[in-house]
Amino acid sequence: MSYSPTAPNPIPGAADDGKSERALRDLPPGARSCIRRVSEVAEHETPQLLNFLDSSALKLGAQVKSVAVNAGAGTLTVEVGGLQVAMSLQVAGKIWVE
Repeated sequence: MSYSPTAPNPIPGAADDGKSERALRDLPPGARSCIRRVSEVAEHETPQLLNFLDSSALKLGAQVKSVAVNAGAGTLTVEVGGLQVAMSLQVAGKIWVE
């Protein structure tokens, strides 16, 4: 699996390396970004999310493009590695990109 429980996860509010991060759900359609980290909540409370991310090529360092947001349905579709992956906005809020 690509996610390591021992990998550093920046302290909330602490200056990291000057790069701005935001939740994947906040990436506007058409924008591209890089997966930087996954929320510790996801690491500890929903290990099946990590399996989903791994099987969907949503790995740390992966380049993603926001394809569509459907706020009414609560979903986000991204493109990663030439494939489109749909997920809930709740899941997309646990993935941080820069």
